[in-house]
Amino acid sequence: MAIRPGQRPSARYEDPRFRLAFARIVTHYWRHNCWLDGVDLVGGASALTDMPAILVHGRLDISGPPDVAWRLNQMWHGSKLTLVDDAGHGAGHGAGEPGVTEILVRATDAFAA
Repeated sequence: MAIRPGQRPSARYEDPRFRLAFARIVTHYWRHNCWLDGVDLVGGASALTDMPAILVHGRLDISGPPDVAWRLNQMWHGSKLTLVDDAGHGAGHGAGEPGVTEILVRATDAFAA
C-alpha cells in the first residue's frame, strides 16, 4: 500500500515466505496483546518523569498513529518527541530529511555521550 505518490512497498513483500512469516509474527504479537496486559503506558508515564527519553515516531504511521506518542510525551515530562514528517511505520526518510533510523542513532549516541 502506497502512502505517498511514487512510494513502492519493499520487494520483500513479493516473497510468499516473507509474507507468511510476517503475518505469523504480527498475529502472535497482537494475540498476546502486545505483551502489555494491564499496562497503561500513557497513564503511567508520569512515573517516568525523572527518566530522559527521546520518542521518535513517523507522522504517516497508519498502524500506530502519532497521537499516542504525542499523549505519552505530554505525560512523560522528561521526554522529547520527534515526529518524522515523511515517515510511516518503518525507518524510511524523506527527501533531504533524516529518517527514523538516523534520528534513533543520533539519540542513542547522545545518551551514550
